[in-house]
Amino acid sequence: MSLKITISILFFLFSGLQLFPQTPQHYYHIPGNVGVNNLFFNDGVCKKFIFIYTQSELASMTSGVNGALTFDSIYFRSNTSSSMSIANLEITIGHSTLSVPIPNFAANFNSGVPQVVLSVPLYVYNTLPGTWNVPADKWSGIPISTFNYNGTDNLVVQIRYTSCSYPDPFYADNGGVPIVQYADADTSSNASATTARPMFGFSSGILPPVALFNSVNHICPGTCTNFTNLSLNATSYIWTFPGASPDSSTSENPSNICYPTPGSYAVSLIASNSLGSDTITLNNYITVYPYPLPQGIMQVGDTLFANQGAVSYQWYYNGVVISGATDYFYLAPNGGDYNLVATDGNGCEVEAVIFDVVAGLTPALYEGEGVHLYPNPVKDKVKIQKSKVKSETAPQGVPRTVEISIYSVLGERVFSSFAEPNDPSQDITLDVSSLSSGLYLLEFNTGEKIIHFKFQKK
Repeated sequence: MSLKITISILFFLFSGLQLFPQTPQHYYHIPGNVGVNNLFFNDGVCKKFIFIYTQSELASMTSGVNGALTFDSIYFRSNTSSSMSIANLEITIGHSTLSVPIPNFAANFNSGVPQVVLSVPLYVYNTLPGTWNVPADKWSGIPISTFNYNGTDNLVVQIRYTSCSYPDPFYADNGGVPIVQYADADTSSNASATTARPMFGFSSGILPPVALFNSVNHICPGTCTNFTNLSLNATSYIWTFPGASPDSSTSENPSNICYPTPGSYAVSLIASNSLGSDTITLNNYITVYPYPLPQGIMQVGDTLFANQGAVSYQWYYNGVVISGATDYFYLAPNGGDYNLVATDGNGCEVEAVIFDVVAGLTPALYEGEGVHLYPNPVKDKVKIQKSKVKSETAPQGVPRTVEISIYSVLGERVFSSFAEPNDPSQDITLDVSSLSSGLYLLEFNTGEKIIHFKFQKK
């Protein structure tokens, strides 16, 4: 069955039988200038001819062309009813910025790539008898492969063949832009720019939709993106955004589509018109970066420390940006509320805040009288000199111990030990060789008071 259908379609195409309306949807006609031209499809004169219609002329056609559309057939008019056999008929359509054709055929198609819309070894063209001053009927149509006119350039039509059983004159518009006729060679002409164009029309169909889109597609968790619809020939849209909020939309260009969780997400778009639908699904199109590392702020003396590891930092005091405060630590000159925005390598931000900072803590008050830490910086072992720290005795007579803890600037306890400071002449020695280089906070807890030290590990 499919083979028979194919043969039937080819027969119709080659024979020129009318499978479409006899009147084109769009045609250009100047009634006061119509005449009869005996040169078209006359291989005694030429076997190739070309003509151009300007964008403004197309806009002034019946059912004027005011934008992009597709051609599916072209039409001419004759005053005779007959049947022409045309050998090796080829029709090419394209775009041009020229308004008057030039002798070199290829140079007329100077905008985009020309399209061969019909190429057959034998075409039987059936003409109908028409009257020049009744342009709405008796057109003779030729079905072609669809050509997409862009709506902005001028239109170029070129027809060539090897032989034609020419019995028919054709109506022509003598006003407007003339054609250029060619002999067998592209650059030789025997009727250059002196002969009117054939009365010309075409019909247009609705193009099937093509679904296309783009967006910013690498984002941080909890942020949103907007989608730009690049679909062609569509009148309605259905979007789906798995993992987003909202997770669907019928807007042409959806905005504020938000993704709360890291991961990769697909996006689908169904673009539709009266001919049907086209669907595009891009898997893993949206990439939501991992959460940035958490942040915290620790006060050590008069200095505020954030967690290291971010690409950039910005400190704020009482909600106002502190110019130049872009390191992971900040010396707080004033009491109040401080916050920090840290940015990771993906450009994602995380914030930390510390309230009611007390500024101006001195080392003597902060570290405690009679307790000292040395050396500082330290390489392997750090010592605590406790000349004035005495042992306390619990009610049961059990000697109390001193708890010693070391914290990273991230606030993580990385070391813990206990000591009995009964003999003030004996320093407490701690092995810190396993710690990474950086700044640390040592906490010395006697049970009645807590003393802090900052030290730098080499």
